[in-house]
Formats: sequence, C-alpha cells, structure tokens
Amino acid sequence: MMRRFVLNFCALVWLPIGMPICLIICLTATRSYAIQAEAIPAESKQSEATPTSSILPAETVVYVQLDPLRNLIDHPVRKRIETSDAFQEIWKSPGVLKLRTGIGLAEFAMGEKLESMLRRISHDGIDLAVDGKTQGAVLIAHTENQKWLESYIAKLVKLANDDAQKNKRPSNIKEAEYRGLKGYEVEKTIVVQLDHRLLITNKSELAKSIIDRWLDKTQDGLAFQAGFKTAWSELESNSKTKTSESSNSIAKIYVDVDRLRQAGVAKELFQGKANDFGAELLFGGLLANLHKTPYLVGNLQTNGNEITFRASTPHDKAWLGKSREFFAGPDGSGQALPMLMPTGTLGSVSAYRNVSQMWLRAGDLFDQQVNDQLAQADNTLTTLFSGRDFGEDILGMLEPEMRLVASRQVFDDGDPVPAIKLPGFALVAKLKDPKMKPELKRIYQSFIGFLNVTGAQTGQPQFDLDMETSDHAQFYTAKYVFEVDRKKREESPIQFNFSPCLAFVDDAVVLSSTITLAKQVAVSLSSPGQTTSDSSAAGSTVSSSPALSTTAANTVLQIDAQAVKSILQDNRNHLISQNMLEKGHSKKEAELETDTLLSLVDLLDNAKLKLSFHQSATLEISASFRENSKEAP
Repeated sequence: MMRRFVLNFCALVWLPIGMPICLIICLTATRSYAIQAEAIPAESKQSEATPTSSILPAETVVYVQLDPLRNLIDHPVRKRIETSDAFQEIWKSPGVLKLRTGIGLAEFAMGEKLESMLRRISHDGIDLAVDGKTQGAVLIAHTENQKWLESYIAKLVKLANDDAQKNKRPSNIKEAEYRGLKGYEVEKTIVVQLDHRLLITNKSELAKSIIDRWLDKTQDGLAFQAGFKTAWSELESNSKTKTSESSNSIAKIYVDVDRLRQAGVAKELFQGKANDFGAELLFGGLLANLHKTPYLVGNLQTNGNEITFRASTPHDKAWLGKSREFFAGPDGSGQALPMLMPTGTLGSVSAYRNVSQMWLRAGDLFDQQVNDQLAQADNTLTTLFSGRDFGEDILGMLEPEMRLVASRQVFDDGDPVPAIKLPGFALVAKLKDPKMKPELKRIYQSFIGFLNVTGAQTGQPQFDLDMETSDHAQFYTAKYVFEVDRKKREESPIQFNFSPCLAFVDDAVVLSSTITLAKQVAVSLSSPGQTTSDSSAAGSTVSSSPALSTTAANTVLQIDAQAVKSILQDNRNHLISQNMLEKGHSKKEAELETDTLLSLVDLLDNAKLKLSFHQSATLEISASFRENSKEAP
C-alpha cells in the first residue's frame, strides 16, 4: 500500500505529460466512478457536527480530505483541457463513447445531470481512509442534505431492482441492519447512510466500527490520537500560511508512516540499505527520513493556472547520519546554487550532492548487488582515467553543489542533422582547486582519443579536437568529422547530436554534450540571470521560463513543457515510425496517437520541484498550465 502511495507520489515528477493526464482523469473518468460507486445507502439519525476523523479508527494509516468537487469542476483549467485537441480525441474514442452513452442513460434514469449529482454528493467534501487493522478502505461523502441523499438512494435501489426483475435474475442488493441503521451490500461493498453522509467501504467490520463511534460519540477515533492531532495541526497551519486568496484547496493528506513501518509494508522503502544507485542519488535524504519519521502530511491545491502538491515530514538532521551526509551536507546545511536557464532550456536541476562522498561510502549505503556493480564500474573508470581513483581523485575534485542543464538543439545550416534529434546536456560544478584544470584537460583529451580508437574499429565517425578561448572561459572541443561522400546531411547518424566540450569558466568546470550548450552555460555563469540568444538558438520558438528560486533549497528542478514539445515535434516522424513498429498501428493511427501526446504536453507551461530540509523535510511539486491554450469556439 505504501509502495503504491510512493509510486503515485513520485509519478508527479513525470510532469510534462503526467500532470495533464492526471487532471483529465480527475475531470472525466470520475464521472464513471460516480455512477458505479455511489451505489446504495439507507436511513440514519444524528447531527452533522461530528468531524469524520473522529469516527475513523485510531489505526487509520492513510487519511485524505477532499474538498468539494466544484473546486475542480469550476476551475478554468478544466475548460482549457476540455477544449484541447488531445481531450477532443480522447473524448471521441470508442471506449469513452461507450462510457458517455452509459452516463447519458444514467442521467435520464436519475432525472439529473451527472455534474449536478457530483456537486451534491461532494457538497461539503469527501473523506477517504485506509484502516491498518482491517486493511479496509472507506469513502465518506458529505452530501447536500439528508433529504436529497435519501431520494437519491431510493432511486438507485429502485433502478437496480427493476433491472434485475426485467432481466429475470435475483437482485444483487442485500439489505442488512446494524444498531437500527439500514445498510446495503453490493458486490462486497457496504453502503450506509449517516444523516447527510454517504459511507462506502469494502469491510463490514470497518463499517461497524465507524457506526459505533458515530452513535456512541466515543473519543477513541483518529482525531483523538496525539500523533494525528500534531500532524493535522501542522498541515492546517502550513496551508493557511502558504495559501493566497486565489488558491483553491483540492485535498489534504495524512499518512501514519510509523504504523506502516511496523506493519512491514513496502519493506524496500524502509530497509537500511538502498538497492538502486539512481534512487539513492535523487531521493536518499527523503528515504532516510522515511526510516525515522512518524508521519507524512500533504496538501494539493490550485492557484490560478498552477496546481501544487506539497508533502512534508518531521526532520532531524541526526536521522541522515554520516552515511547520508552527502545528500544534505554537514548538519543539513547543504544548499543548491542558483539555477542555470539559457534560452532553449527544457530542464534545469540544481542540487547539493557530494557524489564523491556517496561513492566512497557505498558500502554503508547500498546492498551487496549494487556494491558489486559499483566495484566493477570503479575498475573500468579508474582505467579510463589513467589510473586515478574515480571516487576520490576525479569526483573529489568537485564541490558538492552541482547543476545540470538540458537544452533543445537547433542545427546551423550546412551542419550534419541527425535523423533522431536529442537534447544537449551540460553538467556544471565548481573546482575545489583551480590547479586541477590541466589535469582535467588531459583526462578529457585522453578520453576523446579512446573514443576515436574504439570508434575506428567499428567504422564510427571520428572526433576532431580543437580549443577556443574567451575573456573568462576556455573551451576544449571535439566535433565529429562529416564524411564528404555522405549524400544527405539531414539523415546523419545519431552520433552527430554530440560535440563533447570541456569548459572552464573562472572556477567552474562545464562538461557538455555539445559545444553550443557549453558556450550558452558559460554566458550564464559569467552573467547570472542573463539568457543567451546566439546563432545556435536562431529560429527557436522556445524561451526560458523564469528560474525557480533556490533559497534554502537542497534540490530544485524545473522543466519547460514547451521546450519538451519542441523536441518531440522535432522527432515526430521517428515517433510515428516507432509507434507503427511497436504497436502495429497504421500510419494514421500512429499520427493520431503522437499528435495527441503533443497536444497534452502543449497544455503545460512548466513543471517544478523543490526539496528542502529544515525543521521538516518538504517536497513541493507544481505544474503550470498555459494561459493561451485553445479556447472553445
């Protein structure tokens, strides 16, 4: 369960495509859910003042408080999504057409539009919870009023019974009574009405325990647990502090991490040693926090065109220990440097990561399998770097503050144009000792020579080495030599995406996959805040978004969705061909699927991630939708 939660949480990092898909699902697929799940409740008696958290079990491990669905239904982003080309194609697809037909029939039978029903069912919000004791899930909807809910239920029961009679089969609705309250069971789903509240759960034991608290008004529920009270108070306080007048809340989340650990859920998250090098590098500090933290709280909200999810846990720098000091720095003081955002940037990352320390402490961080792989890699890298130890000598040359930039490539007239166009990448770090520049230059040139030797043996293009200088920078470049007998420059091999460059800009070192990007980064380093606009960007329609603030942040990530769209558009023909080969689609079907993907990405402006460690560990992920998306005719 926890693993599923974390996977869904991390899926938000896949922002350029994942966020619009998730929002489309929220605004459309939930319509189907409303018809299927709001099945069949009954009578009750009591006031509506009791908070839901007070009638949930003390053993609740996940609690989600959803705000009224009208906050999503009435949001302007919904209109932009519904009028987009991508949504229109999905809306006309065969599967969705069947769903729309079912919705129409249900609306006719109920005498009310589905949107109106959703508004009434979630009038004062919806609560979702998972109980650790019974392993059951529960949904409690706060509807418009008791009278409407009673009539709504009566209609649903009658429709179901009439359908069973018409088709000459037994009704699948079973009635039951518990402490004077009538309930229904439909396909192992228990449904009970508590005044204006609609309770739906998959465990009868869980339903009975909630009803007991509802009737007896006992003070042993979730709301009265010390850990929950502390966590929820913190969440409410942070929400008020961070929320502006234009913000709309969507959901608040509480997770009892301590109880999940004790139950042995998602052991791979809570084990002492990591089994994935990349995950440890990206999220090692958060994983260490999950080993100790008692709870996690989160808040999902919209603010204008932006949707943001903010999750936080209590934090103690001692929880990271010496082995994970590489992630947050001594006493948790490691901070990211300002981001680099040259023109055409599709993604930029700035983070504090002492990779040398991480490499040298691998025995404490990783399991045996990963350590064996790292030992093998270390031997190979030591050979490539002329006998120098990779972890201590090579990575040890760099300060922990590192930045990575990815940028769309625009090829000049006359240059070889690869059939598949990849973005350029540049790694930027500060040298601990500027005297290491000559040594790094020799290592770079030796490595290019190694690539030429191995490439010649397999008939690959050869690099031509060169050097350039400017006021504050030196560039050591390598560029593939174009074969004069090649007929089409626009169908060059994939290798022509690369022109490796090592650059020194004052005390910074830049290792870039392209010469152009190295020069753009050098300008950004020499003039912080300035974006580049040289000939390499000529004809580009992509401009960099304002950089995310790195104040007091350990890690920041920003993705420009329009730059991502441009790269996908550059490779449209290749994407169509791959779609036809892998899925067996016709060319028309492959074009439709590819163009739908492009339309989805076009909905977004940018996506951002920010991680910080102070009194709490906080991860904030947001996506901004474009204001000039296609409007309805």
